[in-house]
Amino acid sequence: MPLKTALAAAVCLLLPPALAAADDDIATLITTAEYRLDLGKNTSVYKFYPDHTWEENFKAAVKSGAWRQTGPRAFSIGNFSFLIENNGDALRRSDRKTWRRVTTAATTATAPAPNLIPGSSSQPAPNYWCTWWSQSEARGHPALPAATGQSNPIQRDALDEQLVFGPDGWARDLPDARADLYLLLDDGWDVPYGTKSGRAPFGSCVPDPARWPAAAPAGADPATRLKKLNEMAIAAGWRGLALWIAVQKQGETGKNTATLAEFTDYWRERVLWCRHAGINYWKADWGRHAHDPAYRRAMTELARLHHPG
Repeated sequence: MPLKTALAAAVCLLLPPALAAADDDIATLITTAEYRLDLGKNTSVYKFYPDHTWEENFKAAVKSGAWRQTGPRAFSIGNFSFLIENNGDALRRSDRKTWRRVTTAATTATAPAPNLIPGSSSQPAPNYWCTWWSQSEARGHPALPAATGQSNPIQRDALDEQLVFGPDGWARDLPDARADLYLLLDDGWDVPYGTKSGRAPFGSCVPDPARWPAAAPAGADPATRLKKLNEMAIAAGWRGLALWIAVQKQGETGKNTATLAEFTDYWRERVLWCRHAGINYWKADWGRHAHDPAYRRAMTELARLHHPG
């Protein structure tokens, strides 16, 4: 697929006009509210008092002490400094954590937690959920060994239609998020069970028929198999299917390495398969040419030319 390049944007902090230097101005701002920071399942709550004392409640433990004004919009607690932002709406601590203001009256009412997840995706970013770590758990698969952990052969065998699309499969997870995510099948999806070592078996880009029987009807060509897999992901509520791709031709060994021209012809066909199938994301990872810019560039250019979506 085309390389997705994230450009790191420089963030400029726009500060409000400086507050008056008098202590009373800061005290008025920060002692009329609670300030809260959500930390996973816990909430840190700061309260400040006009006599320049403070309390923090975190994990049911209360700490207290004194606060000291250090500037027209700044104060300190011990080794931490705080910047007052947006006329008291927020406090930015020196470790970059931000506490948000909650008026005292509002804290006495029971209000539902805000839903920060939009109802639908507003960004075209190609985010995905990957099967790799779940493969280490090998849940619900009686044919697999009981051992778990990040061991490639075990994880590789723990990827098939039952584990992904079965009644309790991973495709049923993340109900509130999967419409915005690609379902990415990782290492193992296109090789037979029991593939343990060596690179040669990888890179076919053809769903293994034993792993994905519903996507391998008799006589179906690779593009049709891929399309069926993608349809299964979409039917389960995902944005679509994504694929782990070994950057090589299937069958390459140390003594049998594809030329750049051979590699390009090989992957041109597979780009066209995925265009037909509606598969829009490749995780190009590992393989004999994973660290060769010329081969990776060729793969990117093929996708841009033949399947720009």
